[in-house]
Amino acid sequence: MILSKSGYISGLQCPKRLWLQKNGASKNISNKAAELLELGHEVGDAALQYFGQVEKIEQASLFAMVGKTKKLLTQREKAVAEAAFIYNECYCQADVVTIEPDGSLNIFEVKSTTRKKPEHVDDMAFQYYVISHSGYKINMFYHMRLNSDFVGETGQLNVIDLFEFENVTNELVSMQPFVENKINELQKIMTASCPNCKISECCKSPHECEFIQHCKNEQSIPEYSVLDIVGMGWKKKVQLINNGIITMKDYYDEHNKNNVSCNYLMQAAFEANNIPMFIDKNKVKKFLSSLQYPLYYLDFESFQQDVPLFDEVKPYQQVPFQYSLHYQLSPRGPVYHLEYLADCNNKFEDPRVALVEQLCSDIPDNATIMAYNASFEKSCISNMAKAFPKYSDKLICMTKHFVDLMIPFKNKDVYMRAMKGSYSIKYVLPALFPNDSKLDYHNLDMVQNGQMAMDAFKKMNSLTEEERQYLRHRLLKYCELDTYAMVKIVKWLYDHI
Repeated sequence: MILSKSGYISGLQCPKRLWLQKNGASKNISNKAAELLELGHEVGDAALQYFGQVEKIEQASLFAMVGKTKKLLTQREKAVAEAAFIYNECYCQADVVTIEPDGSLNIFEVKSTTRKKPEHVDDMAFQYYVISHSGYKINMFYHMRLNSDFVGETGQLNVIDLFEFENVTNELVSMQPFVENKINELQKIMTASCPNCKISECCKSPHECEFIQHCKNEQSIPEYSVLDIVGMGWKKKVQLINNGIITMKDYYDEHNKNNVSCNYLMQAAFEANNIPMFIDKNKVKKFLSSLQYPLYYLDFESFQQDVPLFDEVKPYQQVPFQYSLHYQLSPRGPVYHLEYLADCNNKFEDPRVALVEQLCSDIPDNATIMAYNASFEKSCISNMAKAFPKYSDKLICMTKHFVDLMIPFKNKDVYMRAMKGSYSIKYVLPALFPNDSKLDYHNLDMVQNGQMAMDAFKKMNSLTEEERQYLRHRLLKYCELDTYAMVKIVKWLYDHI
């Protein structure tokens, strides 16, 4: 079995994870992981622009790619991207390689992050081992990452300022004895029987393992357990499992027996005792009395750019492209709806340009604005105030008039067993309205969550006109539900006090 650098990183995290990857266990990639892969490709493409003329090794058989790499490095004419190397059944591809006049190599590991992480160092140390043992002399090894201070400018991309570099050569050289020993260990593990590893801290570090459910099943950990206690650190959850405290009832009984109070007991108590609902009417009444009408319910949909293409946008900053706006003139008055969705024809067109103008038109001065987890909407508006000075006064004023509907649920002034410890609107809404199909996100077509909305908008310009119009309608329906849900939740609060 060939040990790749990704396999090496998996083995460092957990030998069982490597074994399962190599021995055919099924796994599913999450939406978030898919998004990060896409962002990584965008950074990689920008990095190639930095180096000018680059010859890229296309995907083929492993040994064909290694042979092509050797030929190009011997010619010394261009930088080589995805250069392939193999030694002692260990395989890696270097993001970019440049050649010095004496034939030595400069290796550039391109990362779509703004800082160096420990797993990046392990990744590069493995590459250093394979390349240096493949008959090549390494001159310098660089960690090439996004410059966190880079700010985009609409219409152009300055790849020179987009990246920053760190020479990690000496650090990697010092790690080579460890790398060699670890490779020998992992190569034996891949062909042996499955390691007997149980749920532990490594399941979440440095990344969440895709085989957690596999291990939970092996240990007979139920679908809903102490591992699902909201807000508790993973290390503490693992300690509970190791101490035989597995179910919510186990956790509740242990704390109740010792008369110990803690932040997580409410979730466990409701589950253990089948308590349906709690509401602190005085606190809810105080929250509702703070609302000033007319009240505007606002929700943005946004996407991220690791390579910023618009004015005043930094790497991974949220860029809003859509909003929904319900509003009421009085608590029991009729509900009105406004909405906006950018119609970008290509990824270089800033969706905020028309959005900010429409938003400032739709929301009157000094109006109270409600959002669920309002810090997100406030952050989007603050960033747009920097990007669009013409509207900055109006936008900054908006940020001072927000009310966060999440507060009563975050503070557990209202709590239901069905919320399972969460105060996310995706848990709160079905708990409050379990039988209302109109408030069920799963009944929406194509777009049912923020990640799906982001993906839908990104691919809009590659669709036919008919497909675009259909997808636009789905996006509008999804975002509309986000604000309509807030209207219904506020009415529920009024009704229950």
